[in-house]
Amino acid sequence: MSLVATRLQNWRIENPELDRNMTRPLEYGALDFFIEQTDAPNSIIRPNLRERAFASMGNTVQVPVINYDGDVTVSNVRTCTIEDNENTSALYTVVWTTYAVGFTMVPTLYHNNQIKYRQDFRTKYRTGEDAMGNAIDQLCIANLALGQSQVFAQDLGYTITGNAVQVPYTKRTNIFGDLKGMMRANKFRTDELYIVGNAGCDAILRALGIFGANNAENLDGDTMRYEASDNLMAVCLQHEIDHLEGVLYIDRL
Repeated sequence: MSLVATRLQNWRIENPELDRNMTRPLEYGALDFFIEQTDAPNSIIRPNLRERAFASMGNTVQVPVINYDGDVTVSNVRTCTIEDNENTSALYTVVWTTYAVGFTMVPTLYHNNQIKYRQDFRTKYRTGEDAMGNAIDQLCIANLALGQSQVFAQDLGYTITGNAVQVPYTKRTNIFGDLKGMMRANKFRTDELYIVGNAGCDAILRALGIFGANNAENLDGDTMRYEASDNLMAVCLQHEIDHLEGVLYIDRL
């Protein structure tokens, strides 16, 4: 081989990690929610239930539960007759779902190979881990959709279509506060909401976070108040506030 040919050969740099960003983990909103609820101190998945469920994995697991009685009779007269408000019970069957992912490693393929065994193993493992997380996340979202509220005691002026609350664009920042009212009307008491959403939902939440939970506080928790010194300033402030609410100038003519 000539000296010129030798100098013109391609140079290869071993493991420069130029491809390390090719495998990127997703943000598992629903999966994170399930994990957080399962590990919470007040979780319905108690440690003994989890241990027995895992020990009997593959077999049928049933958990006795008491059904909620929403038809308790409340009397407003004195009587010797005792109302018969009995509980009913049922067996909840734990349903198992199997997911599997795998890859093949052949050690002989890495002899005299600039892609090393460990490097390829880590990449395959991360790719499989991300795919598994995404698959479980989709299952969590599907189960949330199946178990979502079908009865709304208060719609707070929103349109309800099927099991979904239709939120107009002008109320995109109000719905997060109104959801707590809806949940309390359905007797769900919660101090915090765990929101599973797409990038658009995430963008709105981040914008609200700059000003505080109710869009009226700064990052230090101080309420921001503005007072117009003249009519022109008041009109300007109102105009800018209208922009935030989706109201146009022509709507006020």
